[in-house]
Amino acid sequence: IFPLSKGGSRTSPANYRPLSLTSHVIKIFERVIKKYVVEHLESNSVLNVNQHGFRSKRGTITQLLEHYDTILDALCMGSNVDVIYLDFAKAFDKVDHELLLAKTYNCGIQGKIHKWLETFLKNRTQSVIVDGALSSPLNVLSGVPQGTVLGHILFLIMANDLSLSCKYTNISCFADDTRILATI
Repeated sequence: IFPLSKGGSRTSPANYRPLSLTSHVIKIFERVIKKYVVEHLESNSVLNVNQHGFRSKRGTITQLLEHYDTILDALCMGSNVDVIYLDFAKAFDKVDHELLLAKTYNCGIQGKIHKWLETFLKNRTQSVIVDGALSSPLNVLSGVPQGTVLGHILFLIMANDLSLSCKYTNISCFADDTRILATI
């Protein structure tokens, strides 16, 4: 793990993002797996249309345009609008491996690819390197490894059903950043 500063006090561990440094061989495998997983998710319309993060032809601009369009439509109809902005703290680090693996399986990612993902997530250890000093390895019990090729898409699978559970609202997501909008 390489701690990447997010800004703020450099003495606070909370102000660092843990980037996983993996071997080049693993990155090649990840790219192959990611290509298969993304093609499967997109061709089967598995990912929620309200998720704009880390997807082809979607991003912060499409999320922002849809959000403002929804607000303008509501205001033009004489409605008021309430918006809740959510940013889940340490969202990538808190992903439960068993739940994520169940969700990938239920999405149709099964067989050898699923087994590879299970191996990729489980039985991991991590060490932290700071100023050339390497810590002792610790077991990784949760989370998707940040800074890896697969980390983002695995998180999207994990968070995919979030927007399905909000009735009577308009929800828009960019990875773990979520906007919930309701007209009143």
